[in-house]
Amino acid sequence: MEKWDIYKERAFIENLLCQRFNFFILSFALIVTASATVNTTTLYNIILASGIIICTLLFFTIYRIYTKLDIALKYIYENDKDSIFHEIQKRTHEYPLNFKNMNRLIGVFIPIACILTLVILLCCGNNYTAHIQQHSPIFQNQ
Repeated sequence: MEKWDIYKERAFIENLLCQRFNFFILSFALIVTASATVNTTTLYNIILASGIIICTLLFFTIYRIYTKLDIALKYIYENDKDSIFHEIQKRTHEYPLNFKNMNRLIGVFIPIACILTLVILLCCGNNYTAHIQQHSPIFQNQ
């Protein structure tokens, strides 16, 4: 059996972050789709309120694994002077779209933006669904 080291830990944590992020995006998309297809304001509110709770809980798991990955990467960068991370860090500054920490985008900013989108849809969407119900011939027959 191979010895577990910081590089295997980093690979494991990074893979876990990507899996959790993909699940978060899939859940967010399903919640938005479900809220767009309901025909009553009550169902709309229930779906979005539940979605906010679910996405917030998923965000906590993403953020937790993001912090572990960030710590592992900083440890490798600071303690292993022969690693390729120094060369990669130096060369990434040559590209026009240079983000200092892409993991932060995945682990913090995108999930928060998605949750805020659900909150905005919940706050502002009630007027829209009420307007659709009054003026749409599909809902007038029900």
